[in-house]
Amino acid sequence: MDCEKEDKETVLLFLKGIDEMLKHYSDQQINEFRPASGWMMDEGGGLHSALETKYGAIYCQDKVVTCQLHLNMCRNRHTSSVFIGNDGKEQKIVELRKKINDMVHSTTVNQYNSQYNEVKRFITENNKSSLLKWLQWWDKRRNHVMDAYRDVSAPNTNLAEVSHASTTPLWWFQS
Repeated sequence: MDCEKEDKETVLLFLKGIDEMLKHYSDQQINEFRPASGWMMDEGGGLHSALETKYGAIYCQDKVVTCQLHLNMCRNRHTSSVFIGNDGKEQKIVELRKKINDMVHSTTVNQYNSQYNEVKRFITENNKSSLLKWLQWWDKRRNHVMDAYRDVSAPNTNLAEVSHASTTPLWWFQS
C-alpha cells in the first residue's frame, strides 16, 4: 500500500474501501474482506492495530505473519547499529549475521534451538543485551519465519515484497 502514513486510521480506511468494493462488485454478496489464510506483512504497528480493531486479537494471533525479508532487514539494522564504536565492528557484524542466518535456515528444531542458543551466547559474550529482546521477539514468530518451524508449503517472503527484493543486492540477505 502506498500512502503518506501507514497508521491505524489509514489502514482502516483502506480496508473499509475494500469492503465497500466487495459489497458492490462481488457475485457472492461478500460484506467483509477477511482472508481465510491470513495476512503476510511487515510488523508495522499501524497494520497490526488496524487488523486487531477490525478483526479482533484472536484472529490476528492466528492469521497475521511476517516474512524472512523483514527479518533480514531488521537483522541488518540491529546488527549494524549495536556495534557502533566497537573495535572489530565489521567482523562482529558479519559473525552475528551469519549466526542469525544459520538460525533462520536451520532445517530441524534441534538445529534451530542450538543455533538460537549460539546467537544468544554471542550476544551475551559481546555485552549486547539490548539484542536479547529482539531475539526473543523473533523467536516468538518462529512458526512462520524460521525454516525449521514454518510450513514447507508457505512462502518465506511476502510475494508483494518482490519489488523491494529485486532492487536489493544479494549480500543484503546473506551476510
